[in-house]
Amino acid sequence: MGTGTIEERAEAVVAEFSELEDWVARYRHLVQLGDAMVASDPDLRVESHAIPGCEYDVWIRADYDPAAHRLLLQADSDAKITRGIAALIVRVLDGQSPEAVESAELEFLTTIGLRSHLSARRSTGLDAMVHWIKRRARECRNGADGSRGGEAGGDG
Repeated sequence: MGTGTIEERAEAVVAEFSELEDWVARYRHLVQLGDAMVASDPDLRVESHAIPGCEYDVWIRADYDPAAHRLLLQADSDAKITRGIAALIVRVLDGQSPEAVESAELEFLTTIGLRSHLSARRSTGLDAMVHWIKRRARECRNGADGSRGGEAGGDG
């Protein structure tokens, strides 16, 4: 879990990506981010954490820590670029309050040019990941399923 607000973390991502010269380097960096993501819990890659609407298999687990009032995120994917995208989202949102996660605009994804450089299917998958995390944050904020990862099904 990183430090700083969602906005501070997003600004750091924008600065990091602005130093990369082109989209070949940015894709390479996304792959490296995915490769560097902490090995996921073996229980992560189960149907209840699968994100519907993604081009490749993606699993996200969002546990709520009520004592710290924080959402704790883990993600994984079989596809390297998709795993890197998930790593970016986790990097910015992990450890934040449900309210902050639910209201986050995540404009950094557009600012770094990611949305405009993804295929339509990957873009749909990105939106599905963000939607699922925000829905989970809303559930935590509303007191539903107070401590564990919740089901991923539904309108993702």
